[in-house]
Amino acid sequence: MRYGIRSLLICVFLSQIVIFFAETIPETKKNFQGYSSGQNAVTSESRLFYHAGRPLIIPPDDVSIHNINGNMILSWTEVPNAVSYIVEGSDSTNSGFSNISYRGSFTMQDSTMSWSQSATQPHQFYRVKSLLSEFVLVPGGTFTMGATYSTEGYLPAPLHQVTLSPFYISNFEVTQAEWLSVMGTNPSYFTGNLNLPVNNIIWCKCIVYCNKRSIADSLTPCYFLPGYGTNPDNWPEGNCPDTISCNWAANGYRLPTEAEWEYAARGASNTPDYYYAGSDSINAVSWYSINSSGIVHPVGEKKPNAIGLFDMSGNMAEWCWDNWGDYNLEPQINPTGPPVLIDHRKALRGGSWRWIEFDSRIARRGPYYSNWLNTVIGLRVVVNSPH
Repeated sequence: MRYGIRSLLICVFLSQIVIFFAETIPETKKNFQGYSSGQNAVTSESRLFYHAGRPLIIPPDDVSIHNINGNMILSWTEVPNAVSYIVEGSDSTNSGFSNISYRGSFTMQDSTMSWSQSATQPHQFYRVKSLLSEFVLVPGGTFTMGATYSTEGYLPAPLHQVTLSPFYISNFEVTQAEWLSVMGTNPSYFTGNLNLPVNNIIWCKCIVYCNKRSIADSLTPCYFLPGYGTNPDNWPEGNCPDTISCNWAANGYRLPTEAEWEYAARGASNTPDYYYAGSDSINAVSWYSINSSGIVHPVGEKKPNAIGLFDMSGNMAEWCWDNWGDYNLEPQINPTGPPVLIDHRKALRGGSWRWIEFDSRIARRGPYYSNWLNTVIGLRVVVNSPH
């Protein structure tokens, strides 16, 4: 993917990171070297996605810094599969870094990305981070939402047209490694492998996770609690399911809406109209009651769907943002669910390691109490596309 990225439209995620450091030097060019705080040149604040066969660090190729006509310019070779970047500056080699992307602008020519700002207040050290393919771009479009198979007509999922703006969604369910790096504790019932999806979590904790991860990654948190703001450290326990609101324009992490979840599970298309996310064969794409051996499995072991999403039809059921209720059957644009929360019930989508085959079908939906724990429930996150 190739984009020219404006400074105020940056979505940044730390699941994969490229880090470059250099002293600021006028009118010259200098290659950055990876600053190593460990064997893999990973800074202590970096959050890694522990998935077998996936690189943790993309090494710098030809990254330079130079001062031209009073502008500080950083340039680097485009990172394969990168969709966005962030620039941070500091006057110390290993501390005090802050997001300075908004002070300059991004451009791309051929395969070279550049970021430039006025050199009136240069930093001693810089680093660049990139969003790679841990997130999939789901193109905007219109689709038929609901039980498209006649045999599923008795589901509470009547057909209706939905139009969605483009967004990014994580390839995998949030792992225990990712959750631990943000929240500091692991609530999961099934443990022993950090590449297992986090489980046994209530809806409110997912909201807290999203905002804390957004803050850690220098993004604008999506969720707001009246009287307490967006920082979950200031929120009272147990208050968010009834009163939390979402800033849909923010660039931080959030739960998908039901419509976003189903559109992504369908591969951003009603064709082919699969029963499950990526196949009509449940064993190809899903861990469910018959093949799971009664346990949750590491993410990404089954076949992905057409746009590269894993475990959308099994392994863990996934929280969505929406209050539970009937669909609005009128054509919808970016629907966010019923406005009123009844009995603390939120929408769940996807199958699980414990549920039967029928529960793994794309159109299958159901309610669950937002403050109840369950070993079959996890999450994945989305972010708005800046383009």
